[in-house]
Amino acid sequence: MKRAALVVISSLLTITCGGDKSFPARTTPTAPSGPTLTTIAIRSAIQGTSPSVPPGATTQLNLIARFNDGSERDVTTEARWTSTQPQIATVDAGTVTGQVLGRATIRATYMSRDASLTIVVKPDGTFVVSGAVTEPGRIVVGGATVATLGGPSIQVTTNSAGFYELFGVPNTFTMRVSKVGYVDDTRTLTVTQDQRVDVQIRPIVGPTPVAGIYRLTLTISPSCAIVPNDQKTRTYTAAIGQDEARLAIQLGDANFATNAGRVRNMFSGQVFGNTVTFDWGAGGYYAFYYGANVEEILTGGQILGIWGSMTTSASAQTIAGTLNGGFTFREANITRTCSAADNQVVFTRK
Repeated sequence: MKRAALVVISSLLTITCGGDKSFPARTTPTAPSGPTLTTIAIRSAIQGTSPSVPPGATTQLNLIARFNDGSERDVTTEARWTSTQPQIATVDAGTVTGQVLGRATIRATYMSRDASLTIVVKPDGTFVVSGAVTEPGRIVVGGATVATLGGPSIQVTTNSAGFYELFGVPNTFTMRVSKVGYVDDTRTLTVTQDQRVDVQIRPIVGPTPVAGIYRLTLTISPSCAIVPNDQKTRTYTAAIGQDEARLAIQLGDANFATNAGRVRNMFSGQVFGNTVTFDWGAGGYYAFYYGANVEEILTGGQILGIWGSMTTSASAQTIAGTLNGGFTFREANITRTCSAADNQVVFTRK
């Protein structure tokens, strides 16, 4: 019995001693080193900053990857391709197909890097004519129709900034700009390259003269509770300057705040026929963080900001209407806002 026990103990000692043997430490395998991607670029066989393709035709774009060892590789088929305006131009594996006249941006993505190229869809041998439509006084005219007469019929509408683009115009063409309430402008143009043509159209009825010195009374809506009731009626002297249809209004006879180096006592307007529009400036986020166009320092040290717009008719002595906008009321470090559509404004000529 003792001999068997000694055999077992001897075996255990042998196993334990064997555990003292040293083994090599484990290492984490590393990825094989290689060149690192630095940039990608789209290449086109068509020369120019904005390659063009006719409607129904195709052109091939290639995506080239550049690496930190100076090498390049064509990764066109490995990239993801998209078009910002697929109704104008589609793209599949770098092959762009023109659909209709216009402009689209083609984007390629490879290994989380992006590259883009603008494609213009227009027939070969034609051009792009663009520009702005304004009326006298540098007032932009949105919603005007710009069209070609004779030959290929191309028609667009100016956006809110008065901008237009005609794609695919021939070397010589006639262009007409029109809008209800304005005199048409028709001109024949000869172009040999993409070109900018700005057009000025004149209202059928000229703007009513409203320049002068006025007494301005503003009555703030009862719904704007942030403004104390005894401060809800504000009076100023208003000097209205007029350049054709454009108006510039400067307020006086009050203590106005200075913000970003500018006295906050001015806003703008415009006249179309007998209709006057006053733009007191943007509200909401802009007025809260950056200040309104008009900011008056009240007797208690609070700052009242005024924003919004007003459209009304002008008479010989009075311009009266409703300001659709709102107010900021800053006291110490606290700024509050309110908005209302029934603030009353009266300009009375002095």
